[in-house]
Amino acid sequence: MTVPPPSTLHINLAALDRVQPQLARRLRWSVASDHVLRQADGSVVLKTGAVPQPLQFAPRALVHRLHEAHPPKAVFAFGVGLGESVETALRFWPDATVTAWDRDPWMLRLLLSRGDFSRALLTRRLRLLLGADLLEVDPTTAGKLVEHPTLVEVYRHEKKAWLATPPRNIALICTQGLFVNDVCRVLRERGFTPWTLEAERVDTLEFEHTLQQVHPSFAVAINQVVGLPEAVDAAGIPLLTWEIDPAVDWLPVPRHPVPRSHLFSFRRAVADTLADSGHGSVHWLPLAAPAHRRPVDPTDEDRARFEAPVSFVGTSMTGRARPYARKVHRELRAWLHQHDRPPQQAAGLVQTVLASQRANLDRWLVPELLDTHCPGFRSWCEQTGRPSDPALLLGELPAAEHRLKAVAALAPFGVHVWGDPGWNALESAGVTVRGFAGHFRALTRIYALSRINIDIGRLYQPDIVTMRVYDVLACGGFLLAAHSDELEDLFEVGVEVESWSTRAELVDKVRYYLANPDKADTIARRGHAAVLERHRVDQRVDRMLAVSGLVPQDG
Repeated sequence: MTVPPPSTLHINLAALDRVQPQLARRLRWSVASDHVLRQADGSVVLKTGAVPQPLQFAPRALVHRLHEAHPPKAVFAFGVGLGESVETALRFWPDATVTAWDRDPWMLRLLLSRGDFSRALLTRRLRLLLGADLLEVDPTTAGKLVEHPTLVEVYRHEKKAWLATPPRNIALICTQGLFVNDVCRVLRERGFTPWTLEAERVDTLEFEHTLQQVHPSFAVAINQVVGLPEAVDAAGIPLLTWEIDPAVDWLPVPRHPVPRSHLFSFRRAVADTLADSGHGSVHWLPLAAPAHRRPVDPTDEDRARFEAPVSFVGTSMTGRARPYARKVHRELRAWLHQHDRPPQQAAGLVQTVLASQRANLDRWLVPELLDTHCPGFRSWCEQTGRPSDPALLLGELPAAEHRLKAVAALAPFGVHVWGDPGWNALESAGVTVRGFAGHFRALTRIYALSRINIDIGRLYQPDIVTMRVYDVLACGGFLLAAHSDELEDLFEVGVEVESWSTRAELVDKVRYYLANPDKADTIARRGHAAVLERHRVDQRVDRMLAVSGLVPQDG
């Protein structure tokens, strides 16, 4: 039998075994790779935020940046990416030692798969660092800094922690996404040093290794991560989890009591449901306006690109709706079979539930409809380990239809919609579809320059105030928000924000406020003041720190 030759990765790892055995072992641990994507044109991008960022860059541009009269004795590559900077530095400066660091184990694996670095590793001309290894390096003696043009921004919190060596009061930020940058900023202002780790991407062993390296005072997670409360509690430090995103999964419950875990949810119902789940404490904590949302001084170009009489920004929800419904159909067939009922009844049952919900898109009915027509099905899904609540999966379809119909009803008023291609179905109805909106600059300008911004929540979460509400008001925009009891708790409806409950009411209020812009402007000014006074991210972070006993509580 022919034995295949060892891969480049295996050759490099074998060399690393001899010079950095602990790192070689860590690079063999499991790690997610779905955040690095190869596009149809062959380019490689990093999936981060709403818009993928390029990982590749031309070596020619790098060589231009590296050129200097006196070649350095040492080079420090901050962010490896696909490895162009490491390859070029080794070649361009043959007498220099190169240290290459990345936060992501997958990036180092990509580097070691790219070419044969075994000689450079064995002669210690090339040294690799992963994650918290960075904190062991003195930045004043690291050598010439070569930064990856994309990753230097993605890893900005690690860079700040490194340059602040020795860091103090480290706060381990366990996930990425919305609010992470704001939370890191606030923690830094409060005297902590944030260190980020994408807990869902790395192996449990790498997570434990990081805890041992950085000795954090506490950990923070944006959204719940299964198993994280137990792991952090076992390390003897507090965990602050702020749940901020809608989810179709069952509410995660710790396997055993985790007294150091403090859960904060933007859904009051979740806080009530999980009050006795084993967490040290569970609290309702609404969303908030991030610091980068603020009124703008628009240019003529801004007005041409973003001004609209009426606008909605968000997903059409159509991309997941039908696959979710098919998943419920399959699981319902399995449930019927196990209960000695004909599996072919599943299609009719699904259609009956959907038809009843579609007849009343202004109320969320799917859970009670499922319990009526398929009693015991939802509890069976939870008890048998199905990850998601079938009511929420099935509800995605009428929720998408509700959102589409609400926007379509505004076509006579010149509504513009920003989002995914699912919105294209409304072009024939007269809706102006604008495509994706950038999360930062573009979104702020849309909210500030739309005469009326529309908020349409998910039909299956009628009890929340969406992120859109805080964003629009922070930008000084006028908002017609989906009505809820929670909206009335957080804002003075009709004074700081306007609301709607049915499509007929939405249409009537859009017509009224387009005809009365002065009244809309007055409400927008009051809404902006309300956000600044009561609904900032730093206020939410301070609340979490105080409740968890990490800073003194006022009063």
